[in-house]
Amino acid sequence: LIVVANKEELYDYKLKNRAFDQLITIILRTYQGAFNNFVNINEPQLARFLKIAPRRLRKALKILEQDRIIEYRPFKETPQIIFTQPKTAINDLTIDQKRYSFLKERQKKRIEKAIEYASEPICRSQLLLAYFGETDASPCGKCDICTNRNSEDISKEQFEIYQNRIQKILEKQPQTARQVLEKFPAHYHKKITRILTVLGEQELIFIKNSQLFWK
Repeated sequence: LIVVANKEELYDYKLKNRAFDQLITIILRTYQGAFNNFVNINEPQLARFLKIAPRRLRKALKILEQDRIIEYRPFKETPQIIFTQPKTAINDLTIDQKRYSFLKERQKKRIEKAIEYASEPICRSQLLLAYFGETDASPCGKCDICTNRNSEDISKEQFEIYQNRIQKILEKQPQTARQVLEKFPAHYHKKITRILTVLGEQELIFIKNSQLFWK
């Protein structure tokens, strides 16, 4: 809200419109600077002070605006954007097509890398390092892919139990993959084979002359 009438006009208006005298007086006393700049008024608080309904207050403010005493922008609860410069005409808008294409392609690659990171069954650390140019990094051995945590039938706890058993077996004596499998019930062989593959990718075990060794 801003008062657009000068002091003489305002005084004359108050004399002729006694119903608005109290409202104008409270605005001038409560909101300093209303003659020079827009000021934020607390409509609910002002209505309570005048002992009138907020709807009636807004109606009175609109009448003052119609009479060119104030310029009034109704209170809104949602955020507002005020443009401080005139809107540029469409014909005056220019777009750097080369830069636009560059930014578009770069964003596309970022999205593709994000999708790849989330969906590819590759060590998370290797993916991140490859993005920054390090393509020869070893598996980290700690992420969900390396530990196979996201497998539907092997939990983290199960994986650690089987890993410890395999470690004890191979530290005692190198074994072939078949010999390791024979140490477990037949219905666990699929899980153990998968765990052996992960351990190999983590470089915790290695193969020499068809035998598995714990590193």
